[in-house]
Amino acid sequence: KKKSINPKRSYCSKAIHTMAAPPSTRPLVALSPDGSTLACIPTSAGGEASTSILRVLLIQVESGTLQSTLTHRNKPGETTSPLSNPLKVFFVSSEVLVVLFSDKLFSWDLNRGVIAHRIHTKSPTQSFHDACGAQETVFVLVAASDTSKVQVLKYSTTTGKLERVIKAGKGGGASGLGMADENLIVRSEDMVRIMRLSDGKKICKCSSLEETNAGDQNLFICQNMIATISQDQIVLINVKSGKKLSSVPLDKATTTSARTSFDLWKQNNTNLILAEGEKLHQIDVHSGKVQKTWNCPMDGSLERQYRVGHSNSVIALLYKNGQYQVVSESLSGAGNDVVLSWKSPEDTKTEDSDSKQTQKRKKAQGGAGSQSTILGPGETGGEALISEGPVSKKSKMEQDLEDDDDDDQDAGEENPTVGERLQLLQQALDEEEDSDNDNEGGEDAETALEHGIPGFAPKQATTESLGKVLEQGLQSGEDKLVELALAVRDRTTLTETCEALSDDLLPGLMNALTTRMAAKGGRAAHLCIWVSVLLKSGRIKSIAHLQPLRNLIQERIEVFPDLLQLEGRLSLMTQAD
Repeated sequence: KKKSINPKRSYCSKAIHTMAAPPSTRPLVALSPDGSTLACIPTSAGGEASTSILRVLLIQVESGTLQSTLTHRNKPGETTSPLSNPLKVFFVSSEVLVVLFSDKLFSWDLNRGVIAHRIHTKSPTQSFHDACGAQETVFVLVAASDTSKVQVLKYSTTTGKLERVIKAGKGGGASGLGMADENLIVRSEDMVRIMRLSDGKKICKCSSLEETNAGDQNLFICQNMIATISQDQIVLINVKSGKKLSSVPLDKATTTSARTSFDLWKQNNTNLILAEGEKLHQIDVHSGKVQKTWNCPMDGSLERQYRVGHSNSVIALLYKNGQYQVVSESLSGAGNDVVLSWKSPEDTKTEDSDSKQTQKRKKAQGGAGSQSTILGPGETGGEALISEGPVSKKSKMEQDLEDDDDDDQDAGEENPTVGERLQLLQQALDEEEDSDNDNEGGEDAETALEHGIPGFAPKQATTESLGKVLEQGLQSGEDKLVELALAVRDRTTLTETCEALSDDLLPGLMNALTTRMAAKGGRAAHLCIWVSVLLKSGRIKSIAHLQPLRNLIQERIEVFPDLLQLEGRLSLMTQAD
């Protein structure tokens, strides 16, 4: 069961991504159908999107942390159009995400984290203008410059095949596409055309609308309501009849360049919420009349801000100084103003103090320990980062190297060469390994005795003793006990122990393994035995529990070619020395 959004709490991602905000007038942000995940397409730190790499950030709304990063790059020498100008990103379902370009469409399988299907225009004269979808179907609005024909193409997200071509009139200016129940809605030039999905036949139309910029997002559909921009107002149209219900003036205080918050969503069974500029309007679902209006001022210190909504909450993705934050506020009981502003680390720390105290009490009472979050590949410029984790003490190897540096400086010697540094590093590693082997039994016995588990030693561990240590460590959040248990390497003992553990402890064990491999890659060879046993047990049934592990593996794969180059250079320098 997915957790619901807490609208009274502001969520902050401390450093999700170091990229400038997209300059497009069409916001490249989408909210999943259940309101749990935000998808965002950033650009490079220089303000321009990469022509060969596309990245989509998936951010958890509740925690404000990066869940994963979807990455696609053009292969060297591949003759394809650049990836720098996406038109739209949207969720077809909680498992399928679509990114639209003017000449292609990518359909991402979120369960596997890969592009399942690529759809391209049939000829150079065709161009995609908009897209929408639901369940296992995607509809794409396409126009041809040579014939002026406007069509809607129906694709299956399961097979990626074209299932149907629906005629949608002639003339240029096709700019918007949406769907509601069994109807398909197309905005082109000065009208909205409503068609039946089953046969593509036109049901009705709403004309006498002003032309809009084809590059803008100017059409939203929710329940039986259509919202579209016409000149200086938003026109609300009934889906079934095509008649204009009412109109809402555009917020003139918001400049065109900052107008990135046009959205329409369901608040409850009787009302919708229309977000436009710095205004939030509560709309009656039957009459289209405005029931209430909130001021939602934009923060002038932000470089970019996007607003979406779900149920009774308005959610903002804020961008400032190379970082993104997710902030959510409830409309229930709100006054005339709904403020969605940037939260400094000090503010976030104060707001979260109560929840942290609650977590500490749960740990003391034997509750499940909190899980660390691993950022996606490349998001920190290095290896995967465990956020909000304890700062580890310096290892013996690091301390020895610092002592050596101090001794060299005191003696006034010259700086060592690269080869000498590598030799010192290898010696320190060997000494640390020998020291760990010598002290393993005594330290393990002392740790086990401290926690009331006498006689435990990893080399002589049994299924019963290992299970007791591991269960107590996971329940209490004691890292020493977990480390003690993970020192066991006998596969048979591990298999029997994992089978005996309760289901609610397995996600915590997988997270403990992943965080340790991320923090110290040299432990992967040993910890992979645990991971293998845990996966083969077949008891990890949720994709979310494996997402941090997938992020870690993907990150290591991305940096592997660069590490090989570095290794080659170091080898050459060592030989030269």
